[in-house]
Amino acid sequence: MKIKKMLAGILACTVIGAVWQCSFFSNITSVSAEENTEDFIDEEPAEVFTYGVFTYEISDLFDKTIAITGCDKAAEGVIDIPDKIDGLPVTKVNSGTFKDCLKITEINVPESIESLSISIQSIKSENVSLLEAINVDENNEYYCSEDGILFTKDKTQLKYYPPAHTGDTYVIPDSVNEIMGAFRFNRYLKSVTIPSSVESTGTVSFFGCTSLESVDIAYGVKSISFMSFID
Repeated sequence: MKIKKMLAGILACTVIGAVWQCSFFSNITSVSAEENTEDFIDEEPAEVFTYGVFTYEISDLFDKTIAITGCDKAAEGVIDIPDKIDGLPVTKVNSGTFKDCLKITEINVPESIESLSISIQSIKSENVSLLEAINVDENNEYYCSEDGILFTKDKTQLKYYPPAHTGDTYVIPDSVNEIMGAFRFNRYLKSVTIPSSVESTGTVSFFGCTSLESVDIAYGVKSISFMSFID
């Protein structure tokens, strides 16, 4: 009889303890979820600042860095992307930064840039880009340039061939395996040679190349998009 009472008491304590633990952890989970939700809801868009012809944002994640987000479309001539603004390193140039800057002739890229996207709209013959060259600091670890043409540091990707880059023929280096969109809107190229190292031309690689007459494609190129040469 005493044993039964003892077992009943132990069982009751176990049940009460389990209920208390469940309630305790449930409260913790609930609070954590509420805090996360509030953090998400309270998050505000990054504030945009101005520096010369540029607009930029400051990243608050880990070490503070700067991303260039836009450029005054009235900017012209040679443009230097700053390596620092108010002591903070400039590490990124967002896609679309230069899209309406038709009067820029050269863009100088500093050592600090880790992510760079350049795309300039130049569709109509009376509204064309004057960009001739992109020059990258030789100490940049992510990008390089050769004769004003932008590559990744290891030259496996041809990132951008400027719309106003002169010369009617171009031979893509054997190290390149990707050229997606690189030649868009160039109005001088008449002939391009694609080496066997290139795995795919991607879509719209030569979109708007109105002077293009011939493309020499080496044996071994795996894929040619039917839209690569759309005009």
